Amino acid sequence: MRGAPHIPITDTRQMFLDTGLVEYCEGHSNAGGVGIKDSAFPLLIKSLNEKYPDIDFSPMWFIDLKIPMTYPIDHIEEWVYDLGKMNDYWGQGLEKPYVLFTKVRINKDNIQIMKGTTIKITCGQLSFIKFNTNEDEFNALYSDTGWKELSVIGTCAINKWNGYENP
Repeated sequence: MRGAPHIPITDTRQMFLDTGLVEYCEGHSNAGGVGIKDSAFPLLIKSLNEKYPDIDFSPMWFIDLKIPMTYPIDHIEEWVYDLGKMNDYWGQGLEKPYVLFTKVRINKDNIQIMKGTTIKITCGQLSFIKFNTNEDEFNALYSDTGWKELSVIGTCAINKWNGYENP
């Protein structure tokens, strides 16, 4: 559990405790651990939505840069590579930037599932990798015919493997 800057709740720990639906809630007011039974989860969502009707609890990403995949791919690869080279600079007080890639086109030739838990989408030398996923998510993205277009939010890194470096 962690508080979010766009949600005006100053004590998320107490918010969970007040529902009476959690098994435990440990930590301090805006960071900690919450335990809840699967069967109580829908009741928790309903309770919080009723108690806070003016707050949108849907996931929100704050991005630092938006890159449409309509730019020449070699420019995009260079930008991602340059950001990836800065990995040692990110840390406390200077967070790693989140990049929104729009108009990412995928088809059966540039998407694969690796070891059953990792999806890899390749655009030129650029790879989008999602860890801890499953075949259902892969199947929702995969198409034998035509293209699908999506947006991807992530951080930039350089993949060093077998003597090659790719953004």
